[in-house]
Amino acid sequence: MIKIKRIEKLLKNKLFYIFPVIGGLLLLFFIRYIYKKITNTKFANSFDYLEELLNNTTNILKKNNIDYWLDFGTCLGAYRDNDFIPHDTDIDISICVKDSKKLKQLIEDKNLMIKNNLKVVRNADDLVSFKLLKYKGNDTDKHVRANAEDDPYIDIYIVDYKPRLDKIEFKGDIHALPVHTDKYLEYLYGKTWNKPIKDKHADFHDVKKNIKTSEYFKNNVESCDI
Repeated sequence: MIKIKRIEKLLKNKLFYIFPVIGGLLLLFFIRYIYKKITNTKFANSFDYLEELLNNTTNILKKNNIDYWLDFGTCLGAYRDNDFIPHDTDIDISICVKDSKKLKQLIEDKNLMIKNNLKVVRNADDLVSFKLLKYKGNDTDKHVRANAEDDPYIDIYIVDYKPRLDKIEFKGDIHALPVHTDKYLEYLYGKTWNKPIKDKHADFHDVKKNIKTSEYFKNNVESCDI
């Protein structure tokens, strides 16, 4: 009889129900945390992803006679480190505005994009961005990353100038980059360009506005006719 009363008293105690609920919620949060750890590829350090994204994109440009060059952080990493910069999750390349119409036509070809494992994520007047459609067999929209902001893009800047170009072997292919690259990087990042500084970035709009009047461009520019 005493045991029955104890059980009845326990059942009336709200804590008897609260603890299992809290435990269940904690278990769900733990499972979600583990799932994110498994599915998040940490793109910032997945250089194989970035390599495929770069080469797939530039292969399309090369096959369609669109001149491009490695720019900003990608140019810096390729020239200084012969690698991507670990904390720079985007790839940067530039093309001349005269080729923008051809690029826009190419990205409308869905079969071409699928064939090259690419997906358009941004299509603006002065910027087009891609990401991989699939990575390691997984749809990048559903299974690869835990957070949308983790997605690394290749940004194709469309500009009205064109530096004279040099070549560099980088990530299994030959890519173009601005001639006298050290001087170009000094213009972008200052005299400390050859020293890694986390979170230091060049501003695209500032560069686009002022580069034609820079010391670098006096002797290293080609026409970019529209």
